[in-house]
Amino acid sequence: MHPWILYLTAPAALVVSHAAEAETALLEASANTVKVTVAPLADGKEFVRLPALEFDLAIKAECPATAVPESLSISVADTRKSFGADEIGGIVETRLALPRRQSAYLRVVDFCREDDDSGTPCSRIVADVFTARLSLRCNEEGVQSIVYTTLPLDVELQCEIEDEPEIQDASFSEAGASF
Repeated sequence: MHPWILYLTAPAALVVSHAAEAETALLEASANTVKVTVAPLADGKEFVRLPALEFDLAIKAECPATAVPESLSISVADTRKSFGADEIGGIVETRLALPRRQSAYLRVVDFCREDDDSGTPCSRIVADVFTARLSLRCNEEGVQSIVYTTLPLDVELQCEIEDEPEIQDASFSEAGASF
């Protein structure tokens, strides 16, 4: 292959790639990991009930270049939050408060026991305690399109150690769901 053929085809590939990106909506999100303090569990107790939780979300929502955003929606369990067209631009930052009644019991095995002196970990991240569902609605000359994405929401359980301030309290039970 002649070198000049390579030079002619490379810019065309870049233009096509850039044009394809401009035609697609973008919906990306990130969230903090919420920390919850867990008091040492008595013998026979394996389940933790989470308190109300607050997640800070950062969302990048962009419609294609020829479209305008109409709405952005977030849904986690029974909690919903929506943003209108005038609130969508650049990065949308929001706090999502989930009431205690929307969280199930978490099963914690070999973690934060009253009678444990073996040096088990003082904290444990529980992935995907909740899943945020996001949607971006775009309008291009009367034609609407919707882009969806999901975001796992994680919780870090921290074993309560004397003389440390509490972050958020968790209560306990013997019934619930396991992770």
